[in-house]
Amino acid sequence: ASTNLASTSSLVQQNKFWKDLWQLRVPNKIKHFAWRACNSSLPTMVNLQRRHISVLSTCEVCETQPEDELHALWSCSKLAEVWSSLNWTQQATELQVSSFKDLMEHFMQTDEDYRKEIFITVAWLLWNRRNTSRVGRTTQPLHKITQLAGSLLQEFLNALEPTKAN
Repeated sequence: ASTNLASTSSLVQQNKFWKDLWQLRVPNKIKHFAWRACNSSLPTMVNLQRRHISVLSTCEVCETQPEDELHALWSCSKLAEVWSSLNWTQQATELQVSSFKDLMEHFMQTDEDYRKEIFITVAWLLWNRRNTSRVGRTTQPLHKITQLAGSLLQEFLNALEPTKAN
């Protein structure tokens, strides 16, 4: 009976996590991206290799580690400047997380909605930057990603506000 209790509470936690994720005030395409990243269904090099689409699983940016969601969006050494510019993300660098979902769960525990929303928006911009770079197009410089995320999010939140009647 005790094992049922544990699984029930973790199921409740899982349901809360997904409900909270879908309620973030970000564009739906970013929520969908977050869902895919948390379910390891993005076309990372690891996933492409597993599906026999790519021979290599190595990150094309740092060329040292296998590229899964956690690496591509958070732990790649080349992304350190992006995440360090958001000082509130620094405590998470010490976390022992094994997946992007674990990391997302950590950030979803904050009471500050804006931090959750900026985190996933930055991750989405990093994923788009990675894909833009892979097809040889010009990318946003890394030092501008957090500023761009803030602008995108602010624009979206402003659009959500009902227009005030005079």
